[in-house]
Amino acid sequence: MDFQEYVAARRTSLVRAAVLLGAAEVVAPRIVRETLLREAARIERLGDPDPAVFAALVGATSVETSRLPTGDEPGIDIRRTLASMAPTQRAIAVLAFHADLTPHETAVALGLEVDTVEAVEASARDSLGAADTAAARDLMMLAGNTVPPPPGDAIVRPVRSARWPLVAGVAVVALALTAAAVVGAPGPDPVLDDDQIPSLFGYDAADAGRLLADRGLSVDQRRTRACDAVGMVVGSDPPVDARFREGDTVTIRTAVPSDVFCMARFPARSAAWDFVHWAVGRGPVPEFADDVDVIVDGSDPVRLTGHEAADQDRWGDPGVLTTLEDAASAVYAVPGTPEYRVPQLEAALTVPPLRNCGVDRPVRTGDRMAVSFSVAIRVDGPYRCPLTVDLYRTDGAIDTVVLYTEKAS
Repeated sequence: MDFQEYVAARRTSLVRAAVLLGAAEVVAPRIVRETLLREAARIERLGDPDPAVFAALVGATSVETSRLPTGDEPGIDIRRTLASMAPTQRAIAVLAFHADLTPHETAVALGLEVDTVEAVEASARDSLGAADTAAARDLMMLAGNTVPPPPGDAIVRPVRSARWPLVAGVAVVALALTAAAVVGAPGPDPVLDDDQIPSLFGYDAADAGRLLADRGLSVDQRRTRACDAVGMVVGSDPPVDARFREGDTVTIRTAVPSDVFCMARFPARSAAWDFVHWAVGRGPVPEFADDVDVIVDGSDPVRLTGHEAADQDRWGDPGVLTTLEDAASAVYAVPGTPEYRVPQLEAALTVPPLRNCGVDRPVRTGDRMAVSFSVAIRVDGPYRCPLTVDLYRTDGAIDTVVLYTEKAS
C-alpha cells in the first residue's frame, strides 16, 4: 500500500487508538508519527498493513497514569472504563473493537493464544456493557470521537540514501543481481496447494466469497476503512498461503470509504479495477470508443474497432490482457522466510510521464490525462519498473491503451 495514502486514511484512527490504549492526548500524535515512520517499509509491502501497524502501536504506547478524563459524555465514560481494565484486556478491547482486528490478528499482535484472546475479548465486551461485538464497536467509536484529530502536518517517509559503502561493493553487486531477478517480476509463481488460502488480489467481496466457499470454507466479511474502491478485498485472516481444513472460517476485509483524501482517489482506482476485472474475466466489458489504439512498449499502434476491443481474443496471446492477468495472479515467496506477497495496485488520474522505464510516451497521446495504473509485487531491494497501463478516454470511453511491461529500471 502507498505510505502516504495509508497515513491519510488511518492516522486519526491510530492517534485515537494510542489514547484509548493509555497514552496522553498530547503525546499520542508523536507516538503515532514515530510508529508510522518505523513501519513504513512494511506498510508499503502489505496490502492490509493494519494488523502490523496497530501491533507496533501497542508496543510503543505506555499507559498514562495521570488523572482520568472529565466530562459526562458517553464516550468519556467508556474511556474511564478502559482505564480501569488490566493492560492486556484494554489492549484486546482496542484492537478488537476500535482497530477491528480479528482474534487471530490480535493474538499475533500480542503474542497470545487465540482462545485466550477470544475469552478476554468477551470479558472486555461485558465490561463495556455491550450486548455484542457490533455494540462494542459503536461504544469504542464514541470513545474515540472524544479524542481530537491530530495536526495536519505531513508525515514524509525519509528517502534512503543511494550511496553504498565502498567496503561492501562486491556483496552489494551480488545482492543487486539476486534482487533484480525477483523484484517486480518474481519469476515462476510458487504453487499454492489446494489447502492453502489463495491470493485474493483483485477480488471483490462477492467473488472472493465464492472462491473460498468453493474450497469448503466459511466466509465472514469485515468492512475496514481503506483508500480503495468500495467492496474490494484488502486482506484476509488467515492470510494468503495459510493452511486450512474444510469448514474453517476465513475473514475477508473489504474496503469502505475512508476520508476526503481517499475519496479523491476512488474514481481512478475504480476505473483501473474495472479494467483489471475485465482482463481477468471477472467483470463486464469496459466502455470502448469506436476505435481503440493499443500500444505496447513504444510499438506501432494496433487499431481495434470498439466491437473488436470488447472481444478479449482480439487482444492477442501474449497481449495486454494476458500480461495483466499474469501480473494480477502472481504470488511471491520471500526467500528464507515463510512470508508470501501478492501484487498491489496503484492508480492515478494524471498526465503520464514523458518516459516510463526507458520507453517514450506515445507522441500521439500528447499531454492528455489518463487513468494510469500499475500492478506489481513490492519486495525489498532495487526496484524494477512495474507493469503499467495508461487508459486514455474520451467522454468516458477508452480510445487508447498503452502498456509498459514489467522490466528492470
